Amino acid sequence: MRTILEMTLTSCIAICFCMAALEDHRTCLVRRYWWWLSGGASTILLILKRGILPAVILELVFFGVIQFLFFSRAYGKADCHAFFCSAIVLAAHGGGLREFLWQELLTFMLLGMVQLIKRNVNAKGNLKRPVPLIPYVLPVFFLMLLFMRFKITFLA
Repeated sequence: MRTILEMTLTSCIAICFCMAALEDHRTCLVRRYWWWLSGGASTILLILKRGILPAVILELVFFGVIQFLFFSRAYGKADCHAFFCSAIVLAAHGGGLREFLWQELLTFMLLGMVQLIKRNVNAKGNLKRPVPLIPYVLPVFFLMLLFMRFKITFLA
C-alpha cells in the first residue's frame, strides 16, 4: 500500500511534468523551477522507496553526465532535465540504466513516427522545423512506469 507521502510526491512529479510539457508545447521554453520541484520530489521518492544505494546513484550520475555533457548539444537542457528527472523516478520504481536508455530510445522513436506522419522530416532524416521534445518524453515516461509496474522488460 502506498503512503500518503508517496502519493503526494508522485502527484507533484506528474503535475510538474505536465506543466513543463505544456510550457514546452506552447512556448518552446520551460522554466527551471519545474525541474527543481520535480527533481526534488523525485529524489525524495527515490530515497523513500529504495534508500541510498551506491549502484543506483552511480547509474543516475552516469546517465546525468551523458545527458548534460553530450546530449544537451543535440537537444535542449530542458529536455535533459526531463530525461534526468524521469530517470530518478524510474530508479525509485526499481529501474536502472537500461530503463533510462529505453525511455530515451522510445521517446525518439515516437518523435520520429509522429514527425514522419506530419511530413516534418527532410531527406537527410533531420526535422525540417524543430519541435518541442518534452511532450514526447511525458507519455513515454508514463508508459515506462506502466511497463515497470507490470514487470514488462525489454531485451532482458
